[in-house]
Amino acid sequence: MQRLVDCQSNGYKESSIACKCGGVMKFVQHRKRNIHTVFGWVTVKRAYYHCSGCGAALAPYDKSSGLVSEQLSPGLANACFLFAVDDSFEQTSRKIEQLFGQSVSDDAVKQVSHQVVSMTHRQHTQEFDYFRADRQIPQAQSEPEKLYVSVDGTTVAEVDAWHEVKIGCIYW
Repeated sequence: MQRLVDCQSNGYKESSIACKCGGVMKFVQHRKRNIHTVFGWVTVKRAYYHCSGCGAALAPYDKSSGLVSEQLSPGLANACFLFAVDDSFEQTSRKIEQLFGQSVSDDAVKQVSHQVVSMTHRQHTQEFDYFRADRQIPQAQSEPEKLYVSVDGTTVAEVDAWHEVKIGCIYW
């Protein structure tokens, strides 16, 4: 696995790239990052850029490879999140070890799950803001043969009293 990673592009673009602040990020060096994959640990030497104007830093390889702040590869992070949907973080950690032979802490599973939920929430909020701005329903990404709608209601205790809430789900 390490040899395969070593053959991949490391994110080097050129000696300098544009920064969001309007300045220039200069290539500093190749920096190592240890990544936990479903096959074990690998070390990636990736290009690192820094902007002296605003202090921002960037490793393009991280973004293009889907790496998040945890040391988990996208594949291992995805497995952790999918298991955590139905199980506790502790149970998820045990399942990952049983299936892949890789030890992932409960905290790492929790962190990845929270990152995915936060990212999904930001995406849905942005889509809703676009809808509110122009009142146009977003274009469907697929055309299912059947569309199911499930609606329910329940009550929840809030600070002042019990309130009714509506819950809905659309799936195919």
